[in-house]
Amino acid sequence: MSDSRYLYVMISQTDTAIAQFIRTLSRYPYNHVSMTLDPELRTWCSFARYHQDAPFYSGFIKEPVERFLAKTGDAHVRIFRLSLSREKARRIEQLFLQAGRKETRLIYNYFDAIASLMNLKIAISGSYTCLSFACAVIGRQYKHIKDLNNALEPQLYYEGSLADLVPDSGSREDAYFQPIGFLQGNWHSAKQLALVTGRFLRHRRGDYVDQKLHSTVR
Repeated sequence: MSDSRYLYVMISQTDTAIAQFIRTLSRYPYNHVSMTLDPELRTWCSFARYHQDAPFYSGFIKEPVERFLAKTGDAHVRIFRLSLSREKARRIEQLFLQAGRKETRLIYNYFDAIASLMNLKIAISGSYTCLSFACAVIGRQYKHIKDLNNALEPQLYYEGSLADLVPDSGSREDAYFQPIGFLQGNWHSAKQLALVTGRFLRHRRGDYVDQKLHSTVR
């Protein structure tokens, strides 16, 4: 990963009930955004659920490609490749390493996810959706995945079957596949919601990713 000088941005059709609901409301075939510096394209970074059976317990995650392939065996994707300076690649790599740590406390922005369905945006410090995190990393702002897709069209690297590009290893060791249970999942979801609500009420609007990347990279 450290030798890569490209950021890969993937928009995808995920196979959960919530994803299908989002696509129905948005009338757009893609609902999820992931990023990686890995030229093998096997592990992606995003904001989404931690466990398959806890749809609202979400935050920064590392997504092995098996997450996308396990249920139906495939996913239709569009992957864009953005050229980076070595310094920018290093900083993004560090961001991806730090984002999942408890002390960093980057959590899912439930308010922004709901607002986006009404063509609105609610920015909260240290809180992101998959789209707002990608926007923060690349230094551009878009309200919808469609807008991101259109803007990155010149950098299109691949479109089609994810399984044809990166085969399923068969591994199901990622935490996503480990059941957490209804009660525990909802308990954690409530705690996350309380945390992001507190940040919203305290009007914490600073952008963590922008501070780590774009304010110091030239």
